[in-house]
Amino acid sequence: MKRLLLLFGLPFLIAMSASGQATSLRLHIASGFTGCELKNESMSPLTYYGPGAHGYIGFIDGRPKGIHQLSFYGGASFTTPFVGNSIINLYSFDFDYSYLGKSGQLGGTGINLYAGGAFAMRFAMRNHLQYSNNNFDMDQAYSLAVAGMAERAVKLKRRNLGFQWKLTMPLVSVSIVPGYIGRQPEGFILNEEDEDWLTPLRSSEVVSFGSFFRMISDLGISWNLINGNAIFVKYRWDFTQNSSGNYLADAKHHFSFGFDINLK
Repeated sequence: MKRLLLLFGLPFLIAMSASGQATSLRLHIASGFTGCELKNESMSPLTYYGPGAHGYIGFIDGRPKGIHQLSFYGGASFTTPFVGNSIINLYSFDFDYSYLGKSGQLGGTGINLYAGGAFAMRFAMRNHLQYSNNNFDMDQAYSLAVAGMAERAVKLKRRNLGFQWKLTMPLVSVSIVPGYIGRQPEGFILNEEDEDWLTPLRSSEVVSFGSFFRMISDLGISWNLINGNAIFVKYRWDFTQNSSGNYLADAKHHFSFGFDINLK
């Protein structure tokens, strides 16, 4: 386990040591509403849809050779199918760290390009309100990903209006979908005495394209204020598909409004 963590963290330790001294440090704080699409065949063959809410905290560390970004999303969605009145609540926590090195400009457009890598963590828990047992399901994934970003700033009424689009796509992941959760038919009663806190780790496996797919797209617009801070709106599309066990997939559409605070 220690070797695996070292393997995941080594590229980013190298990037941080090689990117120079920090020239800017900014804090993002935001909240908003979420639209969710959810399918989990261990609970239902139907696709569920519904609204939710989320919070977002992020740090952006600007350096001469690139950008370090850290972000955390946490939220809940309440979904139901088009047919019937069953409800599945989704509670999700997503963390990612990325390093994006400067790659130049796109022609003479003024669009700055960045390329690099990311570490992404996903945790999701689902609760089916109509089941008396086997009503909880969860999954986790820890991923190494490639990432790219394009940004453009324009002057508008003496202020900078910034546009940014970032795409993150995992290449290899450690997926944890515990075999004793959501994998048994309705009516199965879990013998909790046979389980311990290490049980989820024993069901982990290394997965990639074909059995696990995830894509994260972040699109943001920011408006600089007179005090050096900014306000921003952001749309994040986070899609995950995991077929390493019973098929599950979800797409979260996060619409956020928040503040970009200059810390340096």
